[in-house]
Amino acid sequence: EKKLVAEIKRTAKTGNEGATKILARQLIRLRQQIANLQGSRAQMRGIATHTQAMHAHSSVAVGMKGATKAMAAMNKCTRFPPNGSGEGSKCMQPYPNK
Repeated sequence: EKKLVAEIKRTAKTGNEGATKILARQLIRLRQQIANLQGSRAQMRGIATHTQAMHAHSSVAVGMKGATKAMAAMNKCTRFPPNGSGEGSKCMQPYPNK
């Protein structure tokens, strides 16, 4: 951009109006492209952040799934039947007392 501005000034000093207009249009297009590029970068950063958040949520969901399975198994084990047959104590034997 700086080179283009310097070239515009040089052609303006020489009095070449046609070349100056063409270079000025190029400068405008260049600035528009820079603005578009910055907008695209911001969108890409937003997408990357969103993807990271989705991955984190997925990891938490997998962890919760495992915890739910473990809790369901423990709940099933610790349910004592009403007749007092003692099946629950048999189920708890493999687990250490903590």
